[in-house]
Amino acid sequence: MGMLREGVRLDRVRGGRQKYKRVGECVTPIINSVVKKSYTAAENDCHRMVAALNAIEPDKVFAIPDPSLPDGEYKLNVTLSDLADRELVATIGWAKQVPG
Repeated sequence: MGMLREGVRLDRVRGGRQKYKRVGECVTPIINSVVKKSYTAAENDCHRMVAALNAIEPDKVFAIPDPSLPDGEYKLNVTLSDLADRELVATIGWAKQVPG
């Protein structure tokens, strides 16, 4: 209902299964060594990315209630909104420093 006949892809099979079959573990040693080298490079890139993200990790944000306000629901809401604001500012600052 409401679909166009031209929108149906002919290379798909019902249920989302593809027509092609995966190749088993019959990989030649040359291809296997190339794959291992690419995995090593990918692992190094991953380690560098994690190190970069750890370097820009923001400081912890703590709730600091206003001592001049009386205890109650209003003080709780003010404290939580201040905490959410400071957390949002820290998250935006972190996102601006993320590599890439």
